[in-house]
Amino acid sequence: MISNGIRYRREIRDVEDSNKRESTLYLPIYAQISDKSLKAICEDHRRRRKKQKWKNARNVTNYNKAPRAMNEQDCGLISSISRPHTLAHRLNRIGGIVRHGAYWFQTEYSLGYNVFEFRNLTDLRLSHPSAVHSLDIARFDGTDNAACNGNNFIYYASSTSHIYSYQVDRKRSKSAPIHASKIPIYKFSHSYVDLENDGGNLWILYHSVPDNILKVSLRDCASLAERKSWILQFLDTKTIVNAFIACNRLYTITQNVTSNILNIIYDFGSDELFENIPQIGSWKRYGVPSTVQYDHTTKTINVFDNGVIYSIAVQM
Repeated sequence: MISNGIRYRREIRDVEDSNKRESTLYLPIYAQISDKSLKAICEDHRRRRKKQKWKNARNVTNYNKAPRAMNEQDCGLISSISRPHTLAHRLNRIGGIVRHGAYWFQTEYSLGYNVFEFRNLTDLRLSHPSAVHSLDIARFDGTDNAACNGNNFIYYASSTSHIYSYQVDRKRSKSAPIHASKIPIYKFSHSYVDLENDGGNLWILYHSVPDNILKVSLRDCASLAERKSWILQFLDTKTIVNAFIACNRLYTITQNVTSNILNIIYDFGSDELFENIPQIGSWKRYGVPSTVQYDHTTKTINVFDNGVIYSIAVQM
């Protein structure tokens, strides 16, 4: 059953139970899950609902993991990239993929309530999630989400103008307001906000209200408190299709007819702009990538590109 008010939302429940939100499990329309896996997920969901009710409240959790400090020995300029290594295919051409070490978080389309968690590459390839997390407070908007500390899924909700950190093991959320314009962050993007995890630090790229200037906010992954911010008036986001931050440096993705092109733009540590926009490398494009994320634990760039999920190793 698809709700009239929300697109891409499927509800598994009795019609008579429409007023009881706590008994609802949301699944995407084209979720690639076997009947056996779906039954197991539903049974686990039902048992968990009996044990406790999830509360629609903000700022209700205390995080016991501090943000991981950046190891300078593991950081540097990206000097070269490998060829893409294809990991999985999906039916939906628009989606998000976030990697944190061995863990993966996948979202389908550009808005919804469900986050698919995978704990190894085999499950990701077979589309066999270890868990399906339902976001009860607010739906995610966009494909450029993030993960921090291994078990926190970070996303933006335009309906509330807040950033949310959803702790998947405790099913609780913390939020912080952000004044982002409702315009695409990049050319052809499905996101208003780009969220990046760089060594345990949360970076947020967005166009501010009301001037629509590109801003970058550095925040604590656990508390979501802002540490520092930048205004990047020099960067025209209409010329790029995505971006990521690695070792305090901003990298952008542009395109030609056949390829995605990786450039380095800005160093937040020294507040220096790279001259002549050095090109690091390029690779074959399948379409317009809806997610490009850097994972500092594996030193890989991970991409959701027109239904193809692939990984690129970097050399620093």
